[in-house]
Amino acid sequence: MYDRFKGRVYSVGDGFCYEGIIKENTSNSYHFVIDCGSQAPKNRKQKVGELSSTTECNSRLKEITDEIVSNGDHIDLFILTHLHVDHYNGIKMLFQSGIPDMIIMPYLYPEERLCLIINNDMDDDDSLFLADPYTTVLNLAKESNPDAKLILFRGNVDNVDDDDLDDRQTDDSIVWGVPYEDSEYILEVEDIRLSDAEVVSVTQKNIEIFDGIWVFKFFNLEIDKADIDVLKKIVGKLTAKHLYNNIASLKKQYKKIAKNLFNDFNNTSIVTYHAPFHNYSRCGTLITGDIDLNHNIVDSILDYFNNEMDKIGLFSIPHHGSKANWNKKLIDSGVLKSSICFASTHNYYSNRMMPDMMSDLRCQNICALVVDENRFSEIEQIIDNSYSPYILNKSHKNYKIEALLGKEPVRMIIIRP
Repeated sequence: MYDRFKGRVYSVGDGFCYEGIIKENTSNSYHFVIDCGSQAPKNRKQKVGELSSTTECNSRLKEITDEIVSNGDHIDLFILTHLHVDHYNGIKMLFQSGIPDMIIMPYLYPEERLCLIINNDMDDDDSLFLADPYTTVLNLAKESNPDAKLILFRGNVDNVDDDDLDDRQTDDSIVWGVPYEDSEYILEVEDIRLSDAEVVSVTQKNIEIFDGIWVFKFFNLEIDKADIDVLKKIVGKLTAKHLYNNIASLKKQYKKIAKNLFNDFNNTSIVTYHAPFHNYSRCGTLITGDIDLNHNIVDSILDYFNNEMDKIGLFSIPHHGSKANWNKKLIDSGVLKSSICFASTHNYYSNRMMPDMMSDLRCQNICALVVDENRFSEIEQIIDNSYSPYILNKSHKNYKIEALLGKEPVRMIIIRP
């Protein structure tokens, strides 16, 4: 017997990085990574053992990317949930030796990215990256793999005819969604060749990795274009090249306008579900990025993943466990009962995993796994060939904590070195 799946949530210091390895058999596997970012804490008193500087964060990222590459330098799929620095700033380091085939990112128009840059007070390097993120990431990948391809997600589509998706299926490709209505224009303004990228809206149809072995399913909210259309009328239609070459002047010129437009780019996060194809127990995982569960978004997620919610064994509480992004409605229905929810503590943001959130979980008999991003606390996942429930392990020096799903050995685990 061999392990069907191994996963890990890495401790990167106020950021996020998740890796999964799906095994078809003893010799063939599918290697994917979701986010690779870190960020030094700002304006916060440091505690002993925490990452406290950009240099330390970069050093930790190097350790993590080396570990990921040691698990297989070939990365079949890299997913960037959204365009925030604590999720993307390790990509260059990872791609130096981790060779990606397919890269998935949410798509934001140049006008939207200008708002993102202004409203998040980006420094020069991050501003330049966000001005032209898609060709930047694609070119990084192509340095090692000329055949690397970029898939850009823009929203969800309901009620898609399976025949429409089947018509797009070929023997050697995965259909990630249906073509987005603005695809040609997007590739033009980003100056990306049609052969190198697709712009799609995701559907509720499961995407199979290895026939009958594993499935992925994605959720992505599209930004309401109303505010952006206002900006387009003022700024004009931007191209990635124009934004990149004029970012300093555009930031200064449109600062006041952008502040009054859409600002919650966390909600562009790609939510990723993955699980065994035959998942009769809670062996599914839902990675939520930084999405906000308020503003009816929780209803959309519950509806979209209606067939998967009772199969989820590991659920990442959005935005590293932010109270502001939490909605008790998610667990009131009981769909996550006996699941394990993980979140962060000691993140530099001030609103992480408060006691009332813990109480919400415990009252629904849900195990809360709280990890310390800044102190190398990591979650490991194993699903064996018989699709046994999750086993989560954390080893640090001379202790080890395990939680077996369904056995209910604990109601709450707080991991601190």
